[in-house]
Amino acid sequence: MNPTIQRALVLLIPVLLAVHLLMVTGHVFSEYLGGAIKRKTSAYVYPLFPTPAKLPGSTLSTSDCQLEFRYFSLAGWTNWRDASGAFGDSIHSRTEQIEQSLCEEFRWQVLHNLYNEGGHQRFDRIVQSSAYSKSLYFISRLQQLHHQPVADSIQLRLNYRFTPSPHQAYTFQRSYLEFPVFDMP
Repeated sequence: MNPTIQRALVLLIPVLLAVHLLMVTGHVFSEYLGGAIKRKTSAYVYPLFPTPAKLPGSTLSTSDCQLEFRYFSLAGWTNWRDASGAFGDSIHSRTEQIEQSLCEEFRWQVLHNLYNEGGHQRFDRIVQSSAYSKSLYFISRLQQLHHQPVADSIQLRLNYRFTPSPHQAYTFQRSYLEFPVFDMP
C-alpha cells in the first residue's frame, strides 16, 4: 500500500470514529443539549439503529401499555394520570423508558395469567410482585422529585390499547386493569 494512503487512513479512521462516538453520545444526552443538536444526532443515529418494526421479518406491535396512577390527598381522588406524562416528561425520556419497562413486567404477568385463578381476579399475586412495588416506588419518587403533595393513598392501573393489524380497518380497543388502593405509610 502506498505510504501516503496509509498515513491518510491512519489519520482519517480515528477522526471518523471520534465523530461517530460524538454523534451517538450526543443522541443519548440529546434531551439535555437542545433542539438543533437533537435533530442532527437523530438524523445520524436512527438509520444506524432502526426500530424492530423496520427490520425484515419483524412484527408490528399489537398493543400499547401506559402505567397510570391517581392519588388521594386532603382534596380527594385526583384524575387518572400517565406516570411519565403527568410530570412533563417526553415520550423519549428516561422516565418513559422506566415506565415502559414496568409495563412490560406487568404485561408478562397478565400474559401468564397471574391475576386470575378459577375465573376470579386475584390481585394478591401481582400486588406481591416486584413490578408492583417498583411501580409504587417509581410514582412516589416522581411525586417527591416534582414537589407534589404527599399522597395518603395511591392507586395504579394499566391502560392497554390494542391495535389491529395494518390490513384491517383502523379501530382499537382500550382495556384497563386497576389494582387495589395502596395506603401510603
